[in-house]
Amino acid sequence: MLRIKDLSFSYGKEKVLDQIDLDIFRHTTTAIIGPSGCGKTTLLYIMAGLLAFEKGEMVWSIEHQSRASRKGIILQNYGLFPWKTVENNIKLGLITQKRPKEVVQKSVDEIMERLNITEIRHKYPHQISGGQRQRAAIGRTLVLKPELLLMDEASSALDALTKETIQDLVLEIFLEQSMSMVFVTHSIEEAVFLGQNILIMEQGKIKEKIKNENVGMADHRKEASFYEKCIEVRSALERRTSC
Repeated sequence: MLRIKDLSFSYGKEKVLDQIDLDIFRHTTTAIIGPSGCGKTTLLYIMAGLLAFEKGEMVWSIEHQSRASRKGIILQNYGLFPWKTVENNIKLGLITQKRPKEVVQKSVDEIMERLNITEIRHKYPHQISGGQRQRAAIGRTLVLKPELLLMDEASSALDALTKETIQDLVLEIFLEQSMSMVFVTHSIEEAVFLGQNILIMEQGKIKEKIKNENVGMADHRKEASFYEKCIEVRSALERRTSC
């Protein structure tokens, strides 16, 4: 679906990404984890088209070139407009695309019901909880039916139980829809729960790739295999020096 080859990026004289090679395949999830400052978020922003890389290439497969613009990103602070209600935040992308009014309303109603946020549709971001803001941000992105979903530390500000609920919801939606997902996280548990492919980054490079076949397994967090994979990822991180 998406091939990144020999990609580099710098902020001034500081090299942030150094010859990144990465393939993102259709209907897969990829977790990017590593110490602060190692280039995780920069790589995600380049995938989203928010930053321009200076060297290398990023190529969409021919099969999906017509839909290559269908990328959705959920930021750490959710990116909701504080002066708009939950409903109007979710509508925004569809309105920008000049969809018919009745199509917009039907799509928004469906996604709000799916995310269990219909009752807060007329509230503003400051009037709702962190978990509800996260659901609203997810709704605003998924209503556009993205081919590629990108998330940057999207659940880091949530308490443990709310975080797990959001992770369950994201996984459920991923399993139902034909999309790909790439997410940046500092949480080993989140990387193992959601990431079929786990990338360990250090100093602007992908140092290790770990396969994780148990994503989507029932009661995954309660299984020994979950903790075994967490230990494997932790060991890989500890083998790396700090960025």
